[in-house]
Amino acid sequence: MEKAKSHYLFQVKKNVFLHWMWYTEDMWLERNYMAEDFYRKKILRKTFNSFKQNHRDYKLKLQVAEDYYDLYVSQLVFREFRKGIELIKKEYEMKWYKAEIYHNSNLLFKTFTCWRALPALNALIREQEARKLRWREKVLQVVPDYKPPEE
Repeated sequence: MEKAKSHYLFQVKKNVFLHWMWYTEDMWLERNYMAEDFYRKKILRKTFNSFKQNHRDYKLKLQVAEDYYDLYVSQLVFREFRKGIELIKKEYEMKWYKAEIYHNSNLLFKTFTCWRALPALNALIREQEARKLRWREKVLQVVPDYKPPEE
């Protein structure tokens, strides 16, 4: 009976130890599985956040590049626009200069023409005045108290 009792105790101890070993092994496996799952999720989250940050940086750099390109193109367009305006302004100044020269030459021509015609014009005016005076004298002979209107 001693042998049976000791065998029974041995089997009970063996079973208890085996069950405890399996339980701790299951706990260890479950803990490792949870830790690995947490680590995997953490790495995935970190990687995804890195990808999101890289994409955000890429988009920002792309926007900056597009804005800089638009600014550069605007500068080119305004530079060409300014050159065109300056060209139009020069053409306008040239036309204005030619018109001024033409006007001044016409004024000079008219002035010299008038100065050349002045003696003849003065003679014509003197002749007209003399004619008026003769007519006034004739009128005064006919009507002695007539007073001519002053001009």
